[in-house]
Amino acid sequence: MNRIITLVTILLFSSFIRMNAQSLYISATTGDWNVAATWNIVSFQTLPFPPFYVVVQSPATTPPAATDYVNVVTGHTVTVTANESIAFATVNSGGATAKIIVNSGVVF
Repeated sequence: MNRIITLVTILLFSSFIRMNAQSLYISATTGDWNVAATWNIVSFQTLPFPPFYVVVQSPATTPPAATDYVNVVTGHTVTVTANESIAFATVNSGGATAKIIVNSGVVF
């Protein structure tokens, strides 16, 4: 179920993200927001035949930026430890809870 929700989120935002050059980050594990290892980044590879592109997740080399989209998946907790801005965030729910925790004194 978690993979279906994540796939639906990716598909919903893929066209918009591709047109506007933002990136889509998906939590890879529980961790701090500003740590790249907390995130996977989604890329789209174009194909010459239907479905015309495939979605590939790979480890992020940087944390999300202010123009990016973020999806925290079920079972992961991401802690915001410093002031951050993003364009859009989703937090999945299901059998295990997904969370974004914002530390005291931090603006998110």
